[in-house]
Amino acid sequence: MLAVDSKSPKSNPELPESRGGANPSTDRRENGLLGALPAPIARLLSSPLARSLCAAAVAFVFYAIWAAWANRMHDTSMIRLAALTQGSYSAAITFVMTSLVELLYRGNASIRLRVIRSVAATVVLLVVSSVGIHLVAGTAEVLVTVLPSWVFGSAYAFSYALALARAERRRLEPGPSDR
Repeated sequence: MLAVDSKSPKSNPELPESRGGANPSTDRRENGLLGALPAPIARLLSSPLARSLCAAAVAFVFYAIWAAWANRMHDTSMIRLAALTQGSYSAAITFVMTSLVELLYRGNASIRLRVIRSVAATVVLLVVSSVGIHLVAGTAEVLVTVLPSWVFGSAYAFSYALALARAERRRLEPGPSDR
């Protein structure tokens, strides 16, 4: 016969955890990266693919507007070309960057090493591909067009990797009931 612990959430109907209610400290540890978001949004963004797609959509809009502004002194066809090129490229590279950070962050190395390798590889990919795509497309103001994506893309990769590290640390640290 199994002994039942009356203080265990699974065996005590008086505790919210046993009735399907949330335990805020456990939820924050388990949902580290998304813990501050409303539940429906956190569920939507719970997979790396969904996070990558959402980030890509935001990047398309932001960088298409930036490229149009950076090329505003040229004719309408050049503005449109730069906006579509930078918007599409930014969506694609943001999707790849987010996925790459998630992929390279995995492993058994120290958290610091995983952050460094995921950010370094992502930034190299960003710099090389952004210049290349605009040279091929014939964008008039390549450096002005890509400079914000280098700055913000590098900051994004770094902050995303740090968020993964923070979420992992929260998951690993003991909660109040574990002490």
